[in-house]
Amino acid sequence: MNVKSIQDMRMKNYFIEATKTLVVSGEEVSARKIGKLAGYSYATIYNYFKDLQELQWYVIDSFFEDIYNLLLDIDTDNLDCRNRLIKTTRTFAEFYLDKPNIYKFKYNNKLGEMPKELRGRFNNVKIRDYLNACLELCVREEVLSKESLLVVSDIITTSARGLISLHIANPGILNKEAVIFKTEEIIKYILPERV
Repeated sequence: MNVKSIQDMRMKNYFIEATKTLVVSGEEVSARKIGKLAGYSYATIYNYFKDLQELQWYVIDSFFEDIYNLLLDIDTDNLDCRNRLIKTTRTFAEFYLDKPNIYKFKYNNKLGEMPKELRGRFNNVKIRDYLNACLELCVREEVLSKESLLVVSDIITTSARGLISLHIANPGILNKEAVIFKTEEIIKYILPERV
């Protein structure tokens, strides 16, 4: 990577991190606020991003990277596939339950088409691959058939997102502990313990 590319990436990261700070705090994301927080004129953003939507795609990608790194940090080495999935899903859910503004930003934004540069390396794919690797362990442990792996992956992610969405929309109906419990119950139902 040449010096110009390194400098450009550094500048992009200033704006990405400033936007992430605004998102986590629940503040409105605007070019002026991002520029001020990053320490640059808001107009400088447009030297590195086509528009705010493109910047927001990079922010979403960065949040997915944060989740992926959390998943890599959890200790699942000595767990069977079922308990590995439970721990993985709990980590994923807790990330959003503890930072609901990130969830709202990621799933309630209408951003249009993803930038071409992100398509080949979007970090959500890493998370999906991580989950599928856990499920592949279940196939090797003969708890799950290979044919049902992708369907089970979809059931787990869709269920977790649905429960998180319900909690965020109305925490009085479903509290954080209930989201975790129900998500774990779904996994236990799909992958019953071997007797």
